[in-house]
Amino acid sequence: STQSTGSFQCLLHKLGLSFPSGVYSLSSLKLRALGSRKLLSSNNDSLFRTVSFLYPEHEWLEWNFKTVPKGFWNPQNKRRFFDWLGQELGYVAFSCYYRLSGPDIKRYGGSGLLSQHYNNSVYNAMNDIYPEYPWIPWV
Repeated sequence: STQSTGSFQCLLHKLGLSFPSGVYSLSSLKLRALGSRKLLSSNNDSLFRTVSFLYPEHEWLEWNFKTVPKGFWNPQNKRRFFDWLGQELGYVAFSCYYRLSGPDIKRYGGSGLLSQHYNNSVYNAMNDIYPEYPWIPWV
């Protein structure tokens, strides 16, 4: 609703956060403490769902939030993340991903993905996400 969006904008302003980048630094806990309990609870206590509801025209990147929604890292979203990351890093071919490092993945929001799904192995991630490319283990 327009009223909820206005209240949220005021909250961002009060916290000195810009839109949209500042939204990513928020947490559900902080919003609840600042009086947005009703708005959060109507969106399953999810910051991502809340801002998606308030700003449906904006493409929110789930991995930029402090936590991703439960069950988020399905095969489609894993690939979406790595496709996006490749674009961010200027990769134009699969072979460019050989330059990718664990710290790169973590810096861009894939820390949980890499540690929980691939045992911190970039090779395991690439092999799973892009099986159509004949990966050679990193040397």
